[in-house]
Amino acid sequence: MSAPDDLCRLGEGSYVLDPDASLDTLLDDAGEWLAYAEGLNEVLAETFADMDLPNRKHLIRLIGATTLLTRMSTQCVQQAKVRRIWDAQVTLGGD
Repeated sequence: MSAPDDLCRLGEGSYVLDPDASLDTLLDDAGEWLAYAEGLNEVLAETFADMDLPNRKHLIRLIGATTLLTRMSTQCVQQAKVRRIWDAQVTLGGD
């Protein structure tokens, strides 16, 4: 079994994940990233509901930001899963 901070387990980019973060911290972080993405989606909807011709660059930036936040959340959840498996193996005395 690979260590929880193994780069192939962290995924593409692995942004700012703390390899020593607890399961609860990782899941809390995932929830925060998703809340930020939701907020940006609301801004996106409000911005483009009021405009006849949306600013394409603004649209691309907002969509890119929500994609990035969602990816960061996904990485937190993936790392939490690895952390749970790793912790269970350590508790059971596995290698």
